[in-house]
Amino acid sequence: MLGRSATARAVSVGASVQQRQASSMWPRMALLAVAGAMMLADLYLIFLWAPTDSNLGDVQRILYIHVPMAWVAFLAFFMV
Repeated sequence: MLGRSATARAVSVGASVQQRQASSMWPRMALLAVAGAMMLADLYLIFLWAPTDSNLGDVQRILYIHVPMAWVAFLAFFMV
């Protein structure tokens, strides 16, 4: 009798874990969509809106994306 109730509890716990995982997926997908939209806006601003530098020319534009990506990479490395 104890074995059956323990199995029933394990099944119900497993179902609740699956429900929590499914409910935690939509914020991640929303953040992914927002991040993608912001990246597209950033690329538009970098290559089409920002003026060309008089000394470095177009090469300077890479700094607009390279430096923030380096900061994110360092933060991700040290947080994980």
